Amino acid sequence: MEYGLIGGRLGHSYSKPIHEALAGYDYRLCPLPTPEEAHAFMRARDFKAINVTIPYKELVMPYCDVIDDAARAIGSVNTIVNKNGRLEGHNTDFAGFTCLLRRNGISLRGKTVMLLGTGGTQKTVLAVARAEGAAQAVLVSRRRAGNAITYEEAARRADVQVIVNTSPVGMYPNNGECLVALENYPRLEAVLDVIYNPFRTALLQQAEARGLPAVNGMLMLVAQAKYAAEHFLGRALPHRPGAARKAVQSGPGGHARQRQKQPGKSLRQAAGQALCGYGRRSGGTHRRAHQQHPFPGQ
Repeated sequence: MEYGLIGGRLGHSYSKPIHEALAGYDYRLCPLPTPEEAHAFMRARDFKAINVTIPYKELVMPYCDVIDDAARAIGSVNTIVNKNGRLEGHNTDFAGFTCLLRRNGISLRGKTVMLLGTGGTQKTVLAVARAEGAAQAVLVSRRRAGNAITYEEAARRADVQVIVNTSPVGMYPNNGECLVALENYPRLEAVLDVIYNPFRTALLQQAEARGLPAVNGMLMLVAQAKYAAEHFLGRALPHRPGAARKAVQSGPGGHARQRQKQPGKSLRQAAGQALCGYGRRSGGTHRRAHQQHPFPGQ
């Protein structure tokens, strides 16, 4: 494999058609169901460049010979480039999530932000929340661990103003799953879910029903994919505003025939909008986001 994605399960992923539309290379999906398989894959180093998704964004870090300052401070790597056997780790999710906030006009400054989940994506979103000036970040997990509280405890946090789901809860094929009741948060202003398949998770449907901004992760996916592809190729990519829209039409995995229903017009528009405007300036945006904020460690 030259370019591709590794993760526990990848049937939901749109990364293949998006990368191929953005950069033109063959992009493979490589599901690794167990940590043992992930370790074996990383030891082999048989790739040019890869993206990493749930649940291996932390597992891959010890295999990287070099990790950029932002990724090391965040504690999560989602992009690895193999330069003559020397692995370089990066985090493009930070810039991708920052893009998601900015393009949807959502500010975290001075807000109490609740993050659902405890994996590598949560670490990235926590770093963004700090960089954006959030007053407090409330971490939530199924089990109390470290600084995280349980969902039962989280239901009593009536001060929460923004909720971000960084976990796979509600992701295809487990559509409809949700561990949070938004009625418990009277001060809530916005809900974001890094999941993009389904387009409208049960959590986001709750937010819509309450008239709140409800934002999925498609724009984040496309933005971080573009930043990752530029790391892969070592150059800026051309501005191609229709590429992501066309890519998402092909469905998860890049194939037209899938058990999952084809994305609707709103999903295609979201993908197209995610790419629009990030051709000529993505590299600069990505670098500035990493240079301006010395992320605190966990």
